[in-house]
Amino acid sequence: MTGVLSDFADAAIDAALAAAIAERFPDAGTAGFTVIALGKQGGRELNYSSDIDPILLYDPAVLPHRAREDVADSAVRIGRRMVELLSARTPQGYVFRVDLRLRPRPR
Repeated sequence: MTGVLSDFADAAIDAALAAAIAERFPDAGTAGFTVIALGKQGGRELNYSSDIDPILLYDPAVLPHRAREDVADSAVRIGRRMVELLSARTPQGYVFRVDLRLRPRPR
C-alpha cells in the first residue's frame, strides 16, 4: 500500500506543479522546475498519516517568468502555489500536508 500512496503523491505533485505553472504561463510546460521527494515519499514508504517533504529546484535558464520579473521570484510563486494546491483544506479534506523545512536545521 505504501508504494501506491507514494505513486499517488508523485502524480499529485506533478498535477499541482503543472497547474501552478499553467495559471501563470498557460502555454508553458513544466520544464525548468523539478521536485525531489525526500522522507517517506522518497523512500516509497508513504502512509496515510505522512506529510510529504519535497525539495523544489528550478533552472533559471528555462523556467518561464514575466517581463521585469526575476526568475527566482517566479520560481517562488510557482512553488508556493503548488504547495497551496496540495495542502489547501476543502470540505473533502486536503491532498497532502507539505513540509519544505530541511532537517536538521530548516533555516
